[in-house]
Amino acid sequence: MKYLPLILLSCFLLISCDDPIEEIVDTPEMEIDSSLLQLVWETSFDSPEYFATDLYSLNGYLFCSVGKALTNDWWIFKISPVTGELVKSVATPESHRITIVDGVIHAHSSGHHGTYDDELNMTYELNTNFFPRMSAHDGMIFRPKGSPNDSFSQLEMNDNTISQNWRLVQEVKKSDHFIHALESPSVAYNEIGDTILYYQDRQYGFDADGAYEQKVDFYAFNLTKQSMEWERLSLDPYGSANVNSKPIIDGDRIFFLGLVSAFCLNRITGETIWQKDWVGGEGFHGTNYVFENNILYTRGSTGTVRFIDGDTGDVIFQEDNGASTQMIYADEDYFMNNGFDFQVHDARTGELLFRDEENDPKDNFFYDKENMRIYVTGYGKLYCFEIPH
Repeated sequence: MKYLPLILLSCFLLISCDDPIEEIVDTPEMEIDSSLLQLVWETSFDSPEYFATDLYSLNGYLFCSVGKALTNDWWIFKISPVTGELVKSVATPESHRITIVDGVIHAHSSGHHGTYDDELNMTYELNTNFFPRMSAHDGMIFRPKGSPNDSFSQLEMNDNTISQNWRLVQEVKKSDHFIHALESPSVAYNEIGDTILYYQDRQYGFDADGAYEQKVDFYAFNLTKQSMEWERLSLDPYGSANVNSKPIIDGDRIFFLGLVSAFCLNRITGETIWQKDWVGGEGFHGTNYVFENNILYTRGSTGTVRFIDGDTGDVIFQEDNGASTQMIYADEDYFMNNGFDFQVHDARTGELLFRDEENDPKDNFFYDKENMRIYVTGYGKLYCFEIPH
């Protein structure tokens, strides 16, 4: 017991010590790879069989069309961009794409057209045979339309996105062995204010010997005077038009793609400013194309990304990342696309800045420039990434 006072004294000193006992843990500093996109959230659908196509933002929410593989089951999903939570969904009658025009959601397929408000209430429905590619300009909405037996192709327009007052703009009938497919137009105004539509007539069919043929005609149609301003026939010598984007107007120039050709025409006269051809599997995939920074941004049929100088048609930057995508995007800072992974490049030089290597985003995406967030569809998933800043 002689050591008891010493033991009690030691305990007292430990208890009365002001400084807590510090636990030393070996925690190396966390390093964030600044070249990787940061995953904010991901939302999984019921199974990988479900996939999303078009993706848009409207009134603070994300809207996308979602289908189930090998079925005709399709829905429109309303999703919170903050959490990825599904807010509401509505089933649509057939396989659909969606387009948002003037705050109205258009769900459309080759045989059906319906409109919805942002609460996913249906406001209009029509069974019709038109192609699921629409365009809009200054309150006017355009849709191409075909006949069940391919005997004609029509271009219709409407001044109200939720009315049934569609009227005929142009019609072309089957000629020789060619089936016609008018595409949605771009719109501009001439010096006296007339409305001019610029659009392609994609033609295909079999000749008398059974050989498959394609060609593309390009038109500038004066909607105000109901007369043709100019036309260019059989422009692309190698075949079909790129139908996922309407022509792009920049001042007195107009840009568009064919199957293997890129064109820049004088918008007033229709004369060729430049034309560039890529033959032998190096043409253009049926994705959208973008014009920004005086650069025509394109994606090739073999997965090749090209930045094309708007003045000369020369290639500024080219890279093959080997996989197809349904969408590309460009602004003054960034160029974005899906390849084997999602990539963000410098919009002027093509330098790779950021990428996602761990997930599997595919197809369409929406970029929220203000918050630097990218929303991307995937197989059975929807992702939200953030650009490191």
